[in-house]
Amino acid sequence: MPQAAVGRWVGLIAAIAVSGLLCLVIDNQHWWIHTLKGFLLLCATGIFWYVSWWH
Repeated sequence: MPQAAVGRWVGLIAAIAVSGLLCLVIDNQHWWIHTLKGFLLLCATGIFWYVSWWH
């Protein structure tokens, strides 16, 4: 994966994570939904990394 693509990928993951944290701050009543979304984001990131680098 070229370095520019890695930068875009990291930027996208960071933007999604920050927006998720902002949603959690705004609506912390349903914290478990945000936790689940964060976990799914980590899983998707791991799968994307594995497929990009090892296949």
